[in-house]
Amino acid sequence: MRIHSLKDWYKENLEQFENAEREQKHASKILAKSDRITEEAQHVVSRNLETTDHQFDVKLNDIEYLRELLETTKRSSDEEVEALKAYRDRVHDASSNLEENALKLCRKCISLRRNRIGVDLCHDEVENELLVECKMIEGVILLLKELFSQLTEQGRKLRSCTYFISRDLENKMSGLVIDRHNACLKPTSLHLESSQNPITLKLESSTMEEWNLYTHNNITKTRKEIEKSRPLRSYVDTILRKSVDDLNFQFDKCNRAFHQRIDEYKEAKSKLENQHFETLRQANEMIRNIDRLEKAISDKEAYMALARTRFNNRVHRPGIELCRDDVEIQLITEIKEIESSVANLHSVLNEAQKSLQHLQKAQIQLEGEINVKTNSLKIDEVDCMSTRAAMNYHFY
Repeated sequence: MRIHSLKDWYKENLEQFENAEREQKHASKILAKSDRITEEAQHVVSRNLETTDHQFDVKLNDIEYLRELLETTKRSSDEEVEALKAYRDRVHDASSNLEENALKLCRKCISLRRNRIGVDLCHDEVENELLVECKMIEGVILLLKELFSQLTEQGRKLRSCTYFISRDLENKMSGLVIDRHNACLKPTSLHLESSQNPITLKLESSTMEEWNLYTHNNITKTRKEIEKSRPLRSYVDTILRKSVDDLNFQFDKCNRAFHQRIDEYKEAKSKLENQHFETLRQANEMIRNIDRLEKAISDKEAYMALARTRFNNRVHRPGIELCRDDVEIQLITEIKEIESSVANLHSVLNEAQKSLQHLQKAQIQLEGEINVKTNSLKIDEVDCMSTRAAMNYHFY
């Protein structure tokens, strides 16, 4: 067992005092530093919390602003999609009506007019106007079908834009709910996470610029498609109005051609009927004339028989009595004149009979031509005009 000296005792005590003083000084520094660090940490977290809360407010305002923009854009897009659908229905109705009504009826008129007969089966002005009308209707139908395709495609583009707007809006609403909840959280809130794991952004996270650009691109693209849709609808209005005006103009022009042609048929039929009446009258008069001529010839045969009998009887006069006296000369003259008269009557009778044949032939021809005009009149005035009355062009 070692026994220490007094010097060792003093030295040991001094060392203990000095060591304690050093530790006390160090502790004082640590306490001061702790207070400073704690104060600084509190200041930092308070400042960061204030900054974060401010950033949440800014972010929430940004999301709210973009959400309102998205909702406004979506409403405009939905309205435009519905408007395009209404216009597409209008164009489809117009095209179907023209194809099922006007075009079929116009072609029916052309088909009906093929039933004209004789010289009336000609390529007249009505035929020209009907062909023009058919071609015009076919052209309008093709144009409307092209417009229908354009409206369908534009509607598809707008629905695509609306889909992305809707998805963006849903994401914004979800983000808004999350950040509103985060903004309401306080250090004293319950159920706060205490994980000490290091925090890193996910690889798929987007930058603020990308976040802004994505939404603005969606809005810009949608607005551009809306701006494209409105002139298209205006163009459809113009085309429908002009097409109906053009078709109505051609419809009226074609009807005027029909009315003019009908008047021509009626006039020609009236003249033919007058000619038929006059021909029939003359034929009846010629029949009576032939009867008179035949009776006149028959009457002359009695006079001829009398003159020949007298002449033949005087041939039997005896002797000197058989002379060429005035009676014989007169009988010879009478016989010759009767023969000449009968020959003239037969010649006239022959002419009269031929004339009657020509008149009867002309009568038959006139009756046939009247039937032709009656048939044409029925086709154009009754069949075609009643068919065209069902044609209806209106502003769809």
